[in-house]
Amino acid sequence: MSAETSPPRAEPLSAADTAHLDIEAAGQPNVVLLAARLGVGGIVRADGSVDLERLRAEVGARLERDDGTLRRLRQRVDASGHRPVWRDCAPDLEWHVRPADGLAGDATLAGLAGRLVAEPLPLDRPPWELLLASGGSTSAPGLVLRLHHAAADGVGGMALVSALFGAAPGSADQVSPRPLDVPPDLPDRRGRRGGSLAVLRGVRRAGAVLGRSVGPTPLLGPIGPTHGVAFVEVDLARLSDRAHRLGATLNDILLTSVADAAVAALNHLHAPVPAALPVSVPVALAERVGTSNAVGVMLVRVPTGPEGLGDRVSRVARATREGKEVARSRGAFAVTRHRWGTRLFARFARHQHAVAIFVSNVRGPSAGLRVAGAPVTGLWAVTPLQGNVRLGVTALSYAGVLSCSVHVDAAAVPLGVVAAGLATSLHRLAGTPVLPHPVGTTGS
Repeated sequence: MSAETSPPRAEPLSAADTAHLDIEAAGQPNVVLLAARLGVGGIVRADGSVDLERLRAEVGARLERDDGTLRRLRQRVDASGHRPVWRDCAPDLEWHVRPADGLAGDATLAGLAGRLVAEPLPLDRPPWELLLASGGSTSAPGLVLRLHHAAADGVGGMALVSALFGAAPGSADQVSPRPLDVPPDLPDRRGRRGGSLAVLRGVRRAGAVLGRSVGPTPLLGPIGPTHGVAFVEVDLARLSDRAHRLGATLNDILLTSVADAAVAALNHLHAPVPAALPVSVPVALAERVGTSNAVGVMLVRVPTGPEGLGDRVSRVARATREGKEVARSRGAFAVTRHRWGTRLFARFARHQHAVAIFVSNVRGPSAGLRVAGAPVTGLWAVTPLQGNVRLGVTALSYAGVLSCSVHVDAAAVPLGVVAAGLATSLHRLAGTPVLPHPVGTTGS
């Protein structure tokens, strides 16, 4: 990684990755965040303090021997030309790996995540940072990894995390995640007319997916500067078993419980509760072989009642079985494969009334993670709010637990009410008692 040799290698950003930059340029930070709770061992001493220098040394060693999965951590975005490119850039680990102290005064890891999820990352260096929140006598130390969405999505992000915090390469316990090193999208060589037609087809596809309307609701509106994040945990095996008995998937249960949480918030705000809430769910596409960030969109109208919880899960299961095939047949929105199309779509998203909630479900690493020897005892993914949607939930399965993060515009949607509603619904379905969960709210 010497700067004395030839100019840094350039790698064109894929169309999907470029779209993530354009979304941020339109005024909304586009950062994916991973929060981890750490146990004693390795860099974590018995008193909860953390050996920062050892962590930096471990991260540096991983980057040096990486096979390509971590290459985004060694690249920055160069947007000076006609098309943005990734350029090799040696990261300054003194900056990229640093304490979180002073960045937020929140008592919980969720609170720290709420402060950081809406802060943009600088693009004049590799777009990531690893922040340590020291523990103490009352709390376990925590860690927050922030990545620009252009660098990785859910699947790519998990591959990166497994390479960064999994077993050392070559060991018997090494995690083998799906790599990030897939070829970028090729430029559209059909000419301006062909590209324009692709965008128009994308607009029609978007209209087909987003054609239904949502009435006036506190769940939609301008997103303010105050973001809130809360964490909810539930036993994964118990929840999966209930899903199987209902002829459903874990995702169907998640969607139903998120709708319950949204209803609790609407009731708290004395707002109308519709018969169904349209929820946007990303769907992995076969075309991912040609891009690192391409997903389709499944829109599911999740019923809010009056049926019992199990009956609503079954209804959602029937809807998602059909919805996945429709989403995959439509593919990614071609409108976002062109920069002007992305800007048009971003403008539409700020005023749309077709989607009420964002929900993502990411499969976490199959093996337990360690951060420089410290066991990861809890893991949550937090994704950004986009457009005018004020409520998002991201679920991640890890170490026998379904870990859910609730992300809201805290000035408009009551975080505690949503988190409690989600926890109550999930634990009812799992048949487990509702346990206390950390909640954090922050403002800037």
